[in-house]
Amino acid sequence: MDELKTNNLVLSSDDIDDACDFVEDFSDKLGDLKGRLTGTAEETATARLIRDRLHMETSAKVRLEAYKARPMAGRGSLTLLGCWFAICLVLYFLSFVWHRATGIVLTLVALVLFIAGCVAILLLFLGGGGKLKGLLPKKVSYNVVSERAPSVCERSKERTIIICSNHDAALGNAIFDFAKLRSFAMVMAPISVLIFIVCCIVKMAVGTSSVGVITVLTIVPFLSSVAGIAVFFTHFSLSKKHARDRGGVATSVALATYAYFVENPDLLPDDVRMVFASFGGENSAHGGSRAFVKNHAEFNNARVLCIGDILDNNFGVTRGDYLRGINHSDLVVDAVINSAKEQGLHLEINENNSVKDKVACLHGFISNAFAQFNIPSATITAKHDDAVERVVRREDVGRLFALSVTAVAHLLEEEIS
Repeated sequence: MDELKTNNLVLSSDDIDDACDFVEDFSDKLGDLKGRLTGTAEETATARLIRDRLHMETSAKVRLEAYKARPMAGRGSLTLLGCWFAICLVLYFLSFVWHRATGIVLTLVALVLFIAGCVAILLLFLGGGGKLKGLLPKKVSYNVVSERAPSVCERSKERTIIICSNHDAALGNAIFDFAKLRSFAMVMAPISVLIFIVCCIVKMAVGTSSVGVITVLTIVPFLSSVAGIAVFFTHFSLSKKHARDRGGVATSVALATYAYFVENPDLLPDDVRMVFASFGGENSAHGGSRAFVKNHAEFNNARVLCIGDILDNNFGVTRGDYLRGINHSDLVVDAVINSAKEQGLHLEINENNSVKDKVACLHGFISNAFAQFNIPSATITAKHDDAVERVVRREDVGRLFALSVTAVAHLLEEEIS
């Protein structure tokens, strides 16, 4: 790819090589900061590193924006579910100590508490939970924000383009083969929950009048529940040493895309405000992007290009989060698709045609926070099965940079029209 043209934009091979050099260098530096989970000193150090590099690479204003994150929201809530399951299991076995009426009451309490707790904690896992989320412990996390102001324009009439990614790490686990554990968890967890519920119902209906019934209603739920509790405790570890640091390439490409436009102001119309944002706490129920949208009502007319996890070279773009019923912007999606066509680049598009598309939305996308406030956005991602070998080569970085830059150029053209 010697030269890529998009109307007034000409992206040369030298531009792409410079971007690749930057991404390789900066993603290595980000990779040196291990264990950057939400609210940790490592995550804060990463935010400062990005801020300092922005100072070096651009003349735009840059700042850190603090907000209160909840590290146990999202993936971290599965640990709570393991604790809750264990408490309800103890109540269930205590019910065997008492006579029938009291035993039934205790079993019913265990069952009701279990179901209610599962529903509440699963809402936290999916990023909801409402007031319940307010009970989770909070830590300070930081978003990194940089802006290039319009040349001449009233604030009320300016247009905004936001390029964003995240710099925090995802929770990992102590098991070496994460993919196998995930596959086991997706089968074992629902089976364990179902067996516990069924045993509670059978115990209340049949009672414990015979040794055979007592044997079945103790051994079966004990074995399945212990397996389920172990899954909830081990699937995601809250320890920094098990963190999966996977935002280096995405953050670096987003920064390189922003710097390209800021340092080439002739590519930007006079009324365009260009914004870069790198979110902390994004792997904790998208706390960073939600805080950003909440704190920046002035950007409600923005067009937002998000770069999510880039774990291999099979790039895709999100049309929506079908698990949560959130639609992303056709305007932004089409800009990415047109950019990919110009490069002859294969692009996967999640179309809500299968269960796999819904499972792919399990942990949500950066663009969800913007979409929920009707701000046009979509996410470029390359996140697939953990079992496949992940390779992001230099040429892949170049293609992703070109994809991002030309997508922004299309958004600028769309704004003008």
